[in-house]
Amino acid sequence: MPNKKDLAVFYLLSFTWGLIWTLVGLFAFSFVYIFMKDKVLIRSIAGRIAVTFKEANFGGISLGIVYFVSKSDNKHTHLHELGHTLQHIWFGPLFLFLVAIPSGIRYQYRGLVWRLSKEWGRRLKPYDSVWFEGQATKLGYAHFSESVYNIFKGE
Repeated sequence: MPNKKDLAVFYLLSFTWGLIWTLVGLFAFSFVYIFMKDKVLIRSIAGRIAVTFKEANFGGISLGIVYFVSKSDNKHTHLHELGHTLQHIWFGPLFLFLVAIPSGIRYQYRGLVWRLSKEWGRRLKPYDSVWFEGQATKLGYAHFSESVYNIFKGE
């Protein structure tokens, strides 16, 4: 778990420099909480709101102080999405253009290529080969491993 000072700085930056993406995340979380509460597992991990969909299978998405993951609910996905929460406060309003949109387009492209041809899909570069995805994974493992591993002790 991050210390209180780190969390205070994270929230200060999330509600100032990263306000737009934080509000998007809180709106999405509110919608899910109101209309889909029985279909998700909600936890606090490293001071962030982690929402796991029990039936969906989509990987994950980070929206400011909230992140969503699919039913696979694995350590790596949590760590990766937590890394995106740090990128969000580093890049602020630029996060949308530097990370979020390119990441979403890339994710959809990779899925389309895989569905069209398993052979083409095997030729895709690793997911973390692009800078913003690799950076998110490195940040997650460097800063949140202990928090996430405490959640998944039984695995």
